[in-house]
Order: sequence, then C-alpha cells, then structure tokens
Amino acid sequence: MSYFIEIESSQTYTNLEVDFHFSYNANSGGGQSFLGGKFRNEKGDLTSPLTLDGCKGLFEYIYIDAKGKEKSILLRDSKCEYEIKPRGEGSTSMKLGIGTKMKTPSKLITTFFMLPPTCVVKSPNDLRNSILTSNNYWLQSMWLKCKNTNENEVHLIPIDFIFCGGKNKENKGKERYFKLEDNKRINDLIKIANESDILPYNISKHIRVFADVYLGNKTFDYEACSDSITQIMQILAETYPDKYSGIEDPLPFINQLLCEKKRIHVATFGYTTYRPYITAIKSKPFLLLAGISGTGKSRIVRELARACWGENSEEFKAQKPKNFEMIQVKPNWHDSSELIGYVSRVSGKAEFVAGEFLKFIAKAWEDTDTPYFLCLDEMNLAPVEQYFAEYLSVIESRKSMRMVR
Repeated sequence: MSYFIEIESSQTYTNLEVDFHFSYNANSGGGQSFLGGKFRNEKGDLTSPLTLDGCKGLFEYIYIDAKGKEKSILLRDSKCEYEIKPRGEGSTSMKLGIGTKMKTPSKLITTFFMLPPTCVVKSPNDLRNSILTSNNYWLQSMWLKCKNTNENEVHLIPIDFIFCGGKNKENKGKERYFKLEDNKRINDLIKIANESDILPYNISKHIRVFADVYLGNKTFDYEACSDSITQIMQILAETYPDKYSGIEDPLPFINQLLCEKKRIHVATFGYTTYRPYITAIKSKPFLLLAGISGTGKSRIVRELARACWGENSEEFKAQKPKNFEMIQVKPNWHDSSELIGYVSRVSGKAEFVAGEFLKFIAKAWEDTDTPYFLCLDEMNLAPVEQYFAEYLSVIESRKSMRMVR
C-alpha cells in the first residue's frame, strides 16, 4: 500500500483562474519558498499575494473524516509561523521568511503527516534508493486557498501536496512527482490509533500523538510529532529488521503489522477469551462487565460481534460491525424514554419516536441468523432500575421460542 500517486507535473494549478500556490525555487538552494498566483479574498475578488505583505502565514489543514464531516487543524507552532514579504522588486510573488530557528514548510508538512524526513531541494541522500524514502525527496508545491483571519495573520490552506525526487543538483537522474493521498492517510492513521492496543505499546503511544492532533484532542506540536515519527521508524527497524528498512514510509508497514496482529488476536481471543462469555450468554443474554476505565470491556463486546463474521467479510474489517451497537448512558436518565422511545405530539398528532436501543433490537429481530450485541457503556451513571426496568423485567420473565411454540 502506498499513499502517493505519481503525476506528470508539480503545477496542478496551471491554467486555473484561482492558481494561488506554494513552491520551492529549484535555484534557491532549497532555503527559499514562495507564494504565487491569485486567490479569492473574503469578498470573492481575485487577489494578488502582494496584499499579504507583512502578514504572518500559518498552515491550516482541512480534511473529511470517516463520517463525512469536515475537520480543521491549525498547525500553529512558534517554529512554523512564517513572515510573508516581497520576493523582489517587480515580482508579483511573495516569499515565506524562514529564520534560523524556523522549520521549513517541507519539514512541517512531512512531520504533520508522519512521513519520513525530507531533504533540501535537489539534494537527495542516495539516488539508488527509492525516491520516497528518508532524505531522498522534498515537498515541491502545494495548491492553496487563503483565509484572512485578521490584519496580521493569514491561514494557508493546502488543496494538494506534491512531492518531488529523483534528481540532484548535478542534474543526475530524472525528476518525478508524487501527489500525497492526504485524506486517506489521515483517516487510516486515526483508525490505526483506535485499534493500536494490539500493537506494541512503544509504537502505539507514538501513533496516538498524531491521532490526538487530527481529532482535535491536542494542539499541533512540531517537536513532539517530529520525535514520534523518528521513534516509530527506529523502533520498527530495530524490532523488524527483516521487514522494515528504517527509511521508507512506516505507515504501510504498520497497516500490515496491525492486520497480522489482528489475525493472531482473533484466533487467540476466540479460543481463550470468548468461551466464558459465550457460556454466560447461554444462561442469560445479559452480562455485566465490571472494571476500571480503559481495560477493554467495550472492546470485548465489539470483538464478540466481529467474531460472527468471516475474516474476509466487510463486517469483520469494519470498525463497527452491523451486529454491534454502543449506547452511552447519560446521568439524567430517569425513565426509559431516551433508551426505548417516547410519544411526541410536535406534529399535532401522537407519534412514537423509537430510541436507538429499540431500533437495534428491531434490526436484530429481522436478522435472526446472526447474534447481535448491544453495549450500554457506563450504565451505572444513571439508576438502572429506572431507565432499564422494562427490559430487565422481560429478561427475567422471558420464555424460549420452543416454549412459546
């Protein structure tokens, strides 16, 4: 699996009316980065980058999460805030000022995406190695949007990320361009973080550093992310020297490692862990799982549901199989209306509005060939005898289908 697509040119914005972009100057020694083209301002007018003179430029990343919602991350860090100033007399382009203590946009972007470190423009470490490996490629361009937040600060919002490699300053080799599948990468990293408890802890803790930033749980910290990607690549190379070289993108290998761990986990879990729960369910289809937070109680329920499917099925691979549902209990539940449902007269006539619990029960009733598992998370936050009384009564007085017949 790769998160790059090879393309013909780095200038994906060519011949577009709105062609605002970031690029590195191939003749600048790699230390100069520029803003060119035109963008639309808050009034919708085409605007020159010259209007950004004196502003501080910060990169903002926008992606679509697994649920289809737009998420925004501001890459605010003292090492990654760039002064925008004129490129030179007569030029319509602007320059991003990079001081001695600043991190170049190339380093910023690769660190944010948990990619191997980049090199200076046309200064690959070894042309004999794959282009997309440590210190063998660089960020060449980004097609951008521009958002003015105030008079002194603008957010540069990338639409795409184009990397380049394969050629050095002596003009040996051939330049090749690769577009990053950024949205897919972000969502895959979040998914891996959600399942990383079956990975070695010294790897999973560093993956969560990135996921916390993507999910908005923590602000972006360049040094923390940079240290994490370094640690991940080093640990993988030391632990799996026959499988991971230590210089290529670690994410495809982590994906592969997670799949292997999941297969082993499912096999082991099925024989050793499922048995007592299945035995208990046979006596009564209602289990109470107690324990401190973070010990995997909810995961047990989800894995029981997942085990009902073949390893190659979509449901087995899904984050949440269709035969699993989790409902968060709220402290203000004092009757079953939130759980089972309630009668609404908003429309002028009485209508029953089913709760998520009842909807899931109905779905299970329509698929009697598959076991369905519902997890009430933190069920002791509210008085169980109040919001769950009806269902508890049904469980205690239930009859088997054989007895009914």
